[in-house]
Amino acid sequence: MNKTEIQRAALPVTVTPEDSRTLHKFLRARFPTLIPSRRQALEAVAAGQVAINGSTIAAPIHNTSSCTPPTTTATTTTIASVSTDSIGISVGTVDAGAVDATAAPELKIGDTVSVTRTAEDVTRRAAEAVDVNLCADFKGATVFWKAAGVSMAAPAFLDTLRTRMPPSVSEQVFDAMPMQPLNLLAKADSGLILVAKLKANSPANTSNIDSTDTNISDIQLVYRCMVHGRAGLAKGDQFTLATPLQDAPDCSTRFTVVSFTRTRNASDGFLTTLDATPLKSHAHKQVLGHLFASPNPVIGNSRLAKQHRTCRDKGMFLSLISISFVDSDGQRCLVTHPEPTKFEALRKKEEKFFLKKQDEIDAAVRDSKKFKSDDGNHFEENASRNLDCTNGGNSDIANDTISSIPKKSFMNPAYIRQEAEFRGFKFKVTPSVMIPRQSSSVLVDRATALFSQQHHNLNQDSAIRVLDMGTGSASLIISTVKHLEFLFPTFDPARITGIAFDASSSALAVSRENIIMHNLATRIETKILTFGKVASLFSNSSTPSGAAVEVPLPINILLCNPPYLSPTSRKIASIDKTMLDEEPPEALYAGSSQFEAYHEIADGILSSDSNYAGGNGAYRVFARGCVFAVEIGHGMAEKVQRIFQEKICAVSLSNSSDCGDGFADSDGKRWRFVELGRDFRGLERCLVYEKIF
Repeated sequence: MNKTEIQRAALPVTVTPEDSRTLHKFLRARFPTLIPSRRQALEAVAAGQVAINGSTIAAPIHNTSSCTPPTTTATTTTIASVSTDSIGISVGTVDAGAVDATAAPELKIGDTVSVTRTAEDVTRRAAEAVDVNLCADFKGATVFWKAAGVSMAAPAFLDTLRTRMPPSVSEQVFDAMPMQPLNLLAKADSGLILVAKLKANSPANTSNIDSTDTNISDIQLVYRCMVHGRAGLAKGDQFTLATPLQDAPDCSTRFTVVSFTRTRNASDGFLTTLDATPLKSHAHKQVLGHLFASPNPVIGNSRLAKQHRTCRDKGMFLSLISISFVDSDGQRCLVTHPEPTKFEALRKKEEKFFLKKQDEIDAAVRDSKKFKSDDGNHFEENASRNLDCTNGGNSDIANDTISSIPKKSFMNPAYIRQEAEFRGFKFKVTPSVMIPRQSSSVLVDRATALFSQQHHNLNQDSAIRVLDMGTGSASLIISTVKHLEFLFPTFDPARITGIAFDASSSALAVSRENIIMHNLATRIETKILTFGKVASLFSNSSTPSGAAVEVPLPINILLCNPPYLSPTSRKIASIDKTMLDEEPPEALYAGSSQFEAYHEIADGILSSDSNYAGGNGAYRVFARGCVFAVEIGHGMAEKVQRIFQEKICAVSLSNSSDCGDGFADSDGKRWRFVELGRDFRGLERCLVYEKIF
């Protein structure tokens, strides 16, 4: 609105019978342009900008029942002095409830009310309400910080920039040489804004300008964001997402891992802080779009974000914290800003409650040692494993200790819903399959981490094949294939395939449904097989002599979560027996020693390697460099290591790091031990091996 329109809006108004209302309502109704809110009405009165019958009003505004009709006696206006020192704003505000209503002026029918506010007052007041602050001034450009909740599309936004320009850029210069923001931020996002002076020959309509209309170039932006789940493998890791977006189909974004935060409120036990740098394009919401299409959406309440359980009212966890550009003199200019305080507050809060729950779990595990099975084995692992067996961390039951849960609450909600979550993916579950535990996520993390480290220069024409032994719901192989797509974004997804086998046909029926649900039916095949028969996967003994045979691709990643509980553990405590009895016993219980499945797995691997080496019409099952991750129970690492050391490892556990490529002993042992992996609770959870020949 220009000055003429504002002056017209300030003309005196006479009170009519229809205006029987309080003064602040009268001002808002009859002077909406100059006084759009009750707060501004209070400020206008306190600033002496409101007059009744020519007398300036300086008293606070109070509620009155109605306008009093005129009387024969003269009207006297009471002027009350009001101190605004305690208010803390430039034009002064008044608490209407702090003064007796009898001190307020009363509107009379026929009174004339005038407002002396100017265009500058309106502009200044609107600008003061916008939370935008000057950060830095350069030749040809200025950088501001915008708080969350400020809309760049609001008419007052450019007025705010004009009034908060540094002294070197007066309002007259601003109007003569238009300046426009070069980057857009959503209202919910906070961050830096780059405002550049336009060239003399720039188009008159500057609503859609870019750096070519200015004297600056090579703009680089860095966004700080917090996302769900574990994105990346280690602090400092970088990865790129290039999912086509509607506004920028060819854009991509590079992400750098800043930190990981442990949490009870994520399927894999993590939140990740990332720095994101848009590449090829600076399209609005590019960072949000790429992360939303990945397993790790930004925390927030936008349609391209996902809310977090403990901070639904904290807005978006996305902020533009760094801008760099080259100015007209060819100098690189850089402006950085600290991340919003809510980022660190959320990290500390999640870590605090995670550690608190860890202490409760550890105490429950220690207390459970007094329960022993008939063969004298401690119940420590059984307790720690089953504290986690609801629906991948999605239920409050998973977050309670044994002692605090009534028996009747152990009817597993995952089976009731026939759905469980694992690593951010949904899976169908029935009593034919074990419910995925978030502790098993470490198998995916460690196997893919080792594989990507050793094959970071993998040829794009190569293929990656995954084998899941005892697949159950197929949650391990599906999430591994999805994570490999994430780690190798330039790979054709069709070249990342797998095989899932199980001894149970009913379990395979569930796994097939999940494979189809995740659109992997053409990439993951299922087979009925036992651990010891893995050598028969690629056997061509049934192929007619002389027939052409397509050589199958060997396995690059081998995963297995075998049964490892002792059957006698069911006698320990009825509260746990109720819990365990809901799941298939063949998926939970091994033989009396708890290690039978590991012996069978080792025999199957050794048989596969020996058959191929013997040239008995068998193909290579496991490729050189194949990564093998197998789940174990807490406290079982030493015994399971000994089993694999004796049967498949080419070197001793103590000297495994000294093993060279191509080494194999006379018994055909071709594997070496790499590491012991721990789950999100710090418990021993998996062993990782690598095939060296």
